[in-house]
Amino acid sequence: MQDCHLQVKARHTAATYNRAATHRSMTLPAVRQPYDQIASQYDQLWDTPEATAENQQVMDRIAYSHGDVLDIACGTGLFLDHHPSCKTYLGIDPSPAMLSQLTAKHPDRDLICETFEASLSRICTKRFDLIISLFGSPSYIYPAALDCVHDLLRP
Repeated sequence: MQDCHLQVKARHTAATYNRAATHRSMTLPAVRQPYDQIASQYDQLWDTPEATAENQQVMDRIAYSHGDVLDIACGTGLFLDHHPSCKTYLGIDPSPAMLSQLTAKHPDRDLICETFEASLSRICTKRFDLIISLFGSPSYIYPAALDCVHDLLRP
């Protein structure tokens, strides 16, 4: 029953997002384009002692040890850089170029190249032990879609 509820909720969220997208300043191309342009240099842009320390602090707080992971707006795969042995991983990102960088570092991972909102109908029957969206990524997610995150977690 919960899966059915989430499917309805996902469809409603996607429909709400589509209607509201015309009122938002950030369209999919506007979000995708800058990341596609810098994808090949993205990891190097954040390869500073300060960023490395911050990334480690975030990973320490996440305290991942095992389980299925959903990484919303996964970019070039920062989570996998720190947890390459993660067995079951699904990354979602609207930038094909960022996902290409992730794939170069971490081949054979399950990835969806679309927005989180657009992917909800495809993932609504799955459950995860950990759902992450690192740093500024949540600012690109329509707030109504965030309501579905809790339903995607395993009890």
